[in-house]
Amino acid sequence: MPHSNYFDAAADPTLHGARSAMPTKFGTPVYWRKRAEEARALAEDMNDAGAKRAMLIVAENYEKIARQAEAEEAGLTTPSPKSR
Repeated sequence: MPHSNYFDAAADPTLHGARSAMPTKFGTPVYWRKRAEEARALAEDMNDAGAKRAMLIVAENYEKIARQAEAEEAGLTTPSPKSR
């Protein structure tokens, strides 16, 4: 598969509802929200407080990426010229 600066959600077979979504620079909100959910689930099972905090930060960062993807889909952001 050729390298691209744009995320292709259709390439992930676990994202059945995201296949019709337009790939964006940030991927699809569905993809990143799924990653955030997985990170939170991992954090729940962690016994080490520091590791749990770190995983929850990862989950929040995934949520931020999902919001960026939503904004891009809505036309509120545009890819930078370097990433086209």
